[in-house]
Amino acid sequence: MSGRQLAFVGSSGDGNTITAIAVGPGDRLEVLATLPGPPSPSFALVGPAGRLHVTSEVEAGRVHSYAFAVESGQVRLRPVGEAPSGGSHPCHLGVDRTGRWVAVANYRDGSVAVHDAGGDALSGPVAVATPTG
Repeated sequence: MSGRQLAFVGSSGDGNTITAIAVGPGDRLEVLATLPGPPSPSFALVGPAGRLHVTSEVEAGRVHSYAFAVESGQVRLRPVGEAPSGGSHPCHLGVDRTGRWVAVANYRDGSVAVHDAGGDALSGPVAVATPTG
């Protein structure tokens, strides 16, 4: 991947794939692989700990974590955790600078949940805030 960055894109809606894309010099894009993912993966984010986090934007929302590797031009994903998103239809993620805490925003009910991604798996949610009014 010399000189290129790796990005991941979900296939929200009826899809269940994650596409790995290399971003090269001059913002040139190259599709490296289309890989199996969770149902309706709407948001993907690589955290500072090198783990890929993906929302599954469905009624009973989920957040998934993957380890990934690029070897000989091949991208591989290995599931390392999955947990309820703390709400309905998760649509956005944020990760703290250590990679331990993953915040998930849920579209349908407006809730925000925090998950612990510091160990070998994803756990939680450890906290959920749901707006009222």
